[in-house]
Amino acid sequence: MRSIPNLLIAIVVALTLSGCTMNDKGQATTAVAAKDNQFEPNTLSLKENAKITVKNEGDNLHSVTVHKAGDPATQTKKDTDIAKGTSTEYTFDESGTFHVYCKYHSGGAAGSFGSGMVLTVTVTEG
Repeated sequence: MRSIPNLLIAIVVALTLSGCTMNDKGQATTAVAAKDNQFEPNTLSLKENAKITVKNEGDNLHSVTVHKAGDPATQTKKDTDIAKGTSTEYTFDESGTFHVYCKYHSGGAAGSFGSGMVLTVTVTEG
């Protein structure tokens, strides 16, 4: 019976070291920090149906705006503002390349991904 608690500890340590955490619903999620003025990390490789949680660890208001490469510039998958200390989640339910950007600190529109506050997410079939 001692091996079950040890296994649970090993799972929690592995998730923590990999950047994964559990959200309030007990689901695995990859943590992303929105700082002034960058996302950490700024690149991710995930499988379909993976979830990220973006927390604003900076002082400024930021947006979490998700755009799939190839979609029209005006089409976004998510566009949510997060104030200091708050967070939001997004589940990548299809494969492809996605840009998660702050519309206030990255050039302001889909297609302006060369600089500023941008996270590039590559999603593969799971």
